[in-house]
Amino acid sequence: MKIISSTDAWDFSDPVVFSLGMFDGVHLGHREIINKLLLFARREHRPSVLLTFNPHPRQFLSGACHWKYLTSLSEKADHLSNLGVDYMIVQSFDEAFASLSPEHFVGDILIKKLNICSLIIGYDHHLGRDKKGSYTHLKTLSLDYGFILEQQPAYRLCHRAVSSTNIKKALSERQLTWANAALGRPYSFYGIVIHGNQLGRQLNFPTANLAISSEKFLPAKGVYAVKVFLEEKEFIGMLNIGNRPTINSKETRIEVHIFDFAKEIYGHTLQLQLIAPLRKEKKFSSLADLKNQLQKDKEITRKILHDLMISQKAIK
Repeated sequence: MKIISSTDAWDFSDPVVFSLGMFDGVHLGHREIINKLLLFARREHRPSVLLTFNPHPRQFLSGACHWKYLTSLSEKADHLSNLGVDYMIVQSFDEAFASLSPEHFVGDILIKKLNICSLIIGYDHHLGRDKKGSYTHLKTLSLDYGFILEQQPAYRLCHRAVSSTNIKKALSERQLTWANAALGRPYSFYGIVIHGNQLGRQLNFPTANLAISSEKFLPAKGVYAVKVFLEEKEFIGMLNIGNRPTINSKETRIEVHIFDFAKEIYGHTLQLQLIAPLRKEKKFSSLADLKNQLQKDKEITRKILHDLMISQKAIK
């Protein structure tokens, strides 16, 4: 997949099959749109082009300073590339872009610059200033300009619409099973290993403290069973997100205990996949009680991940 820095940088003249949106998470609902995009592209023998925005339009329009994303731009690009999209345009969402009317956006950007022959949109998508470009409005414009317009209906999982907003809500409520199913993969994030206060070593549960992007969305505080990836090697472990109330800490820490692992990895980048929630964060009466609970957490984590491995083998 080739990444284009803006619509102004697009310099191809051939007609394209096109879609646009944030695609944050590249979840199952997004994949339905992308599958249709690729189907149309193959059928019409045209390249598939997807336009996404940076920052999120809602972040720009609301003035929010700390918008949280399910996928970083690079993670999104990796997922889209793996799905087979030919081009991703990353459009800066600024005052000039936000002020475009649906007519100007379609006529000046989609037709004159990008030369679209088909447009695939989601069920809740609106184009242009003040979201005036509804499906009905776009249908009229498609007839005026002669391009095919296709709207993908909502994708539902367990009677719940799959959307980035609903996935964030599920993660915030520790509903990891639904969130992972809606994503089509375990929710994951990357972190750089930094120095901590080494309390875990005192408890015989050494942890890797992680620094992650301030824009990354985090699930609810608590303990999770996770898979850990380091330099293409896979490990298992348990992750804690929280303030460590047993030692009266106020600082939120993200730390992972990797099972059967003893290397120094400061400065290395880990990828963590969240597999299952274990428990909420809790204040224990002593470090000894905390250590006993960590041992129980470890045993439960081993069982969860062992059972997962068995079930995956059975499916294969």
